[in-house]
Amino acid sequence: MGLFSKDVNRAYYVVVTRYYTLFVGSWNTAVCVNRFTAIIWPLKYSQFWTRPTTTIVTLLILVYASFFQGMFLQNACWCSTSTMECVEYQVFSTYVVAISVIVHALLGLFLIMGALGIARWNGSLASQNIETKLMLQTLATTALSLCVGSTKFISMQKFYDGEIELHLITAQLGDIVLGMYSYVVIGGLFLASTSFREAYVSFFRCDSTCRTRSAKHKITQDRKGSVMVF
Repeated sequence: MGLFSKDVNRAYYVVVTRYYTLFVGSWNTAVCVNRFTAIIWPLKYSQFWTRPTTTIVTLLILVYASFFQGMFLQNACWCSTSTMECVEYQVFSTYVVAISVIVHALLGLFLIMGALGIARWNGSLASQNIETKLMLQTLATTALSLCVGSTKFISMQKFYDGEIELHLITAQLGDIVLGMYSYVVIGGLFLASTSFREAYVSFFRCDSTCRTRSAKHKITQDRKGSVMVF
């Protein structure tokens, strides 16, 4: 819209991407903890993950991302990339975020692989088909989160090495992988969980609409059939 300069727009993009990356890393770890408890303590899962507990965890995730972002915004270069000093600061902040995401992803992989190993040892995995699917979905999102952190880490390292072209390429690749995260989460849940599909349809108020369309289609078929019979 031309309200801000290219420099401010670029800095704003970095701020938003940085916050979302921090959010994705911590959120994915919380999901891994959730899946871990579902597999290891299935009978106590509902006691652990009550609505108040889930609300508190969500708030902690938001506070975690905001805390890091708040520290980054203390620097005068947070809204600028016009000088080399500010560029180096933005790169350094992204470097810290990348390390944070990698640590979260490794912790998530440890939890998921540990839960799968324990469940397989106990012989309880085969009887929990839906949990197996959800665990595989979480494993896929965790691996994607690790790719996000790794590409951003490599990108920032290439900047310090003076390889600017590779820095830009890997930075763009990291943003693409980060953008894919939400699609993998929603798509994986949609394929793995019947309850999620039902909730998704109900949320968008498609249940009554779909039933109405189905009923109309059935009536049309019946009318066609009656014409053909008589």
